Amino acid sequence: MFLCYISFGKGKKMKKLNLIPDIDHLWKTLGYHFENLSQVIHEFVDNAISDFIRNKIKNGEIIITFKKMSKNKVEVIIEDHGKGIIDIENALTLGGMKFFESLFNEHGSGSNNGLSFVDPFNLSWIIMTRTIKDALQGQYKVVRAPYSFKGMNVEIHKGNCLTGSETGTIIKFTCSYDIFKTIRIPFGSQTSQFKDLVDLLYEDLGVHYSYIIKQENIKITIKAFDDDKEYNSIADVKPIFPVVEKCKMNKSQMVDLGNGVVKIDLKHIIMSKNTLTKKYYLKNMRSSGVEIRFNGRLLEFLGFEEIWGIKSHPFYNGNLIVVNLISDKRGRLPNTRTTKTGLNRSDSKTAFLFHWIADQISLLYDEKEMNQNIKMKFIDQVVNLTFVDKENIIYDAIKTKKFICNCQVCTHEGYDLYFECIKTKVNDLYFFEKLWDEQLLLNKPIGRIILIADEHPEPVRERVRLINKKNIEGKNYNIVLIKK
Repeated sequence: MFLCYISFGKGKKMKKLNLIPDIDHLWKTLGYHFENLSQVIHEFVDNAISDFIRNKIKNGEIIITFKKMSKNKVEVIIEDHGKGIIDIENALTLGGMKFFESLFNEHGSGSNNGLSFVDPFNLSWIIMTRTIKDALQGQYKVVRAPYSFKGMNVEIHKGNCLTGSETGTIIKFTCSYDIFKTIRIPFGSQTSQFKDLVDLLYEDLGVHYSYIIKQENIKITIKAFDDDKEYNSIADVKPIFPVVEKCKMNKSQMVDLGNGVVKIDLKHIIMSKNTLTKKYYLKNMRSSGVEIRFNGRLLEFLGFEEIWGIKSHPFYNGNLIVVNLISDKRGRLPNTRTTKTGLNRSDSKTAFLFHWIADQISLLYDEKEMNQNIKMKFIDQVVNLTFVDKENIIYDAIKTKKFICNCQVCTHEGYDLYFECIKTKVNDLYFFEKLWDEQLLLNKPIGRIILIADEHPEPVRERVRLINKKNIEGKNYNIVLIKK
């Protein structure tokens, strides 16, 4: 209960205000801190890892189960085989830090925020936990929705709620399928398929906890069941690391960010394209940048602009800087958002860290050299060369005409024509179809027409798909769209 006393001066009466929050409204707003279900899963995985760290548990195990139910619902169970929640009252108190375990649960609000996100009406969530003391007494504890500031009951049940362990904790809730689909948000995906969404979570967890899974031998298992489509899967999350083409820096340094020394592992690599991931480490603009990790756990991914003040450019594709801050002292690391989805920009330690990274690694290049290098690099990677005049390609590519034929490359299929422009249009494609037909009639077949542009609108992409299905004299059209 929140109380406030107002004094009206000596001899005056005092009025007591009862400031108990509106629980229904407050509960819903707690969930607004999160943006997707993956972040909520991270929160409960972090709590389990904290338990492993505090109790020095090696080979800790976390089991995440998804069951697609009827009526557009998904049941989610996160089970860990730690030592259970010692102080369940503190664990459910907003901002409760009386029983602080590790930097993986530094705010004391994440569990409530997470449960609010998945269960905004405060109806379905359940927490079951079993400590060593409970195990000796042959029991486990249960707390269930609804959350209340006025106090909550702790049920005592006989037996063991866990699978294959004497102690640990289970978080269980049912969420709408719309909430389950938020797994796709970080990937920019539009998939709604249960199996696809589970696969995206595998990748997400494999990247976020890669160092911890590898170094601490923590086992995270995902079980997924869709009875309607007879789909079921049980698999361990594997740590996902970038495939390294070149390592430009790999060092460790003790750094004082403003409140005591922390260890920083700093790595600068050039990623290879040889990866099977859907979002991470793809050697494109989106996956090139800076990873900020705390004790191995991915906290935030930054673009180059925030640290070096430079905009994304194809020349930087493949550059990945991994910054892993290692410390068990909470006050020495930069403050994070309540959801641990990023650094708090108002903290001076964050500003110091960004300046330090910029001092350690230089990414600034001459713009003219950068544009020339990217053209030469592009041609080397995309074209299977038998003949090409690179200098003319670079010279033509910097012109600003509507279309520029950059080069003609001879292949065993004919010859490839490379064109560059700012933005392709549907009307342009009729010209290229006509060109293809004319060259074929002249017995000079074109192998491919490659259109390189800043933008290929959807109508253009759809038209190209249709054109490439067509056939003339036994030979399919082959128009390729490449984004600069």
